[in-house]
Amino acid sequence: SSAASDVYKRQGKGLPDHDHVLIGRNGAISRDFHRMRAELSHALEAAAQRKGDPPRKARKQAGKQRR
Repeated sequence: SSAASDVYKRQGKGLPDHDHVLIGRNGAISRDFHRMRAELSHALEAAAQRKGDPPRKARKQAGKQRR
């Protein structure tokens, strides 16, 4: 099983009515599974307690427009 499915399903963690997007990094395949699972669990607990990063300010658009 993946760390995400373990944390979401078995531990019942995750934010209700939210989408969770996980992005893999180079080297993730060789990282300790239990540590990754613990880090994800901690991150979701912090998010549930609103202890995540503060909202980002909107970026100003440069003078160029996309075509």
